[in-house]
Amino acid sequence: MFTAGRWAAAFTGAAGDDAEAAFVFFKGAARQARKIPGAIFGFSASKRFESLIRRATAETAGMDGPGEIALRFLILLIRKDGLRHLEEVIRAIEAALDRKNGVVAALVESARPLEEDYQEALKERIKTRTGAAEVKLHVRLVPELLGGCRLRIGSDCFDASLRSQLVKLAAALGESAHGGRIIDG
Repeated sequence: MFTAGRWAAAFTGAAGDDAEAAFVFFKGAARQARKIPGAIFGFSASKRFESLIRRATAETAGMDGPGEIALRFLILLIRKDGLRHLEEVIRAIEAALDRKNGVVAALVESARPLEEDYQEALKERIKTRTGAAEVKLHVRLVPELLGGCRLRIGSDCFDASLRSQLVKLAAALGESAHGGRIIDG
């Protein structure tokens, strides 16, 4: 069974202190792999791909330590028929590097676009609360929230939306009006 987290751990372990530089090269080589038409897997396809990438890098800057690690990792992924899981692996490596560097990813959902000042203040508050070195804040518009926002950090969700407040109010009114029961309709 394929597990992206294990591949990410293997990548960051093999690259060591050069993991971030190797990851940059890995993503670049992965972009090239995606451009190849058809499926590439197995030993012979990985050899052709390796040759293609080595020629391309020889014409530019060449292959250094992190680049070599990234290329070998991608070739192993091809040989193990894992290229179809490439996006998963990239996300898992990025998450592992974020954890290593103290970066927290947060998603804020809002009914309306958030002002830049508000986003910066939110990042600072998340840093203070979590002890993160940096916050990657992703903003998504969700008109169904009506107003306010919902913040997701990992598996935690902080819901300060108008919609959730209305649902809570309706539930409270339903309980008090019907002796503790909520009646739909």
